[in-house]
Amino acid sequence: GLEYMYYNPGKDFFSAEVQIFGINKPHNDYEGLLRSTLDNSTVKVTDMNKYSEFYPSLSLYYQHNFSKDKMLMVYAYNNVVRSHSRRIYQEQEYTESRAGDMLSDVFNDIRTRSNYAKIEANYEQKWRNDRMTLGGCIEYDWEKTRYLTYGKTERMRSNDNGAYAEWWHRYGNKLDMTLGLGVQHKKYTLVKSISRADWLFVPVLRMRYRINDNNTLRANYKLRGITPSLAEVSSVRQEIDGMQEIEGAKNLTTYNMHTAQLTYEYSRKRFFGQLSAKYTYYDKPIGMEKRWHEGVVLSTYAHQRNRQRLDLQLSLRYEVLP
Repeated sequence: GLEYMYYNPGKDFFSAEVQIFGINKPHNDYEGLLRSTLDNSTVKVTDMNKYSEFYPSLSLYYQHNFSKDKMLMVYAYNNVVRSHSRRIYQEQEYTESRAGDMLSDVFNDIRTRSNYAKIEANYEQKWRNDRMTLGGCIEYDWEKTRYLTYGKTERMRSNDNGAYAEWWHRYGNKLDMTLGLGVQHKKYTLVKSISRADWLFVPVLRMRYRINDNNTLRANYKLRGITPSLAEVSSVRQEIDGMQEIEGAKNLTTYNMHTAQLTYEYSRKRFFGQLSAKYTYYDKPIGMEKRWHEGVVLSTYAHQRNRQRLDLQLSLRYEVLP
């Protein structure tokens, strides 16, 4: 990657970074014999996979200080992703004397191109014990997938526009708190098919309580809306093997993810320890389900009732050098 920075002390700061990444996995293959315990029949299985991906990105950041208490921050990001996946899956009857009949022959060839862009601007003003932040964000994602095996092409466009306000206040020398509220408009469109839009109010809470010089307690809460992906709403039914197929669902909508985190920190001289517990609640999340349909096991997507997750993390650090 390449990076450029400009700094005008006390007034302006600008940085630009270009990164180029790539993945190439020409062989992720399997070939072997599977024997049935029911009738002792043997099947030769060949599963050959090839995947490549190329994604350059550009990020820009600009900060202007109107005074020591007022500043403007602007961040912009763009990346372009091109990927190609190819899979050959075969099942063939096997005997030691001859090659048997082909039981399953699956070939999938998929090319995807996407373009993601984001721009976010924040205005911040400080007082002695208070800080106000006003911001807005625009995100746009365009994706095109070509299913070459099936002769079909799907295009999806999604955008996420929002504005928010946060207020930080310090109560004495022990407690400080941030309260915020944002509004988001999330929309996704499967070209020439479906289009869905949702409004979402996003509350934010951050709190820090200094018990003493060595012990600190932090609490955070945030709400986030998650939009379905193109793979989850795709109408193209793809073969996986002789008994399985996969297809998206068009009735999916944006769902909410609630995250609450409590963190305890201890520091003394060169030692630092942190213990955190994070609870995540997904309201009607999108999950995969399987059912028997037209003689095959069909995997598709649907909204679940809910999903919950609890993460505990402990980190310890000791500085050997002062």
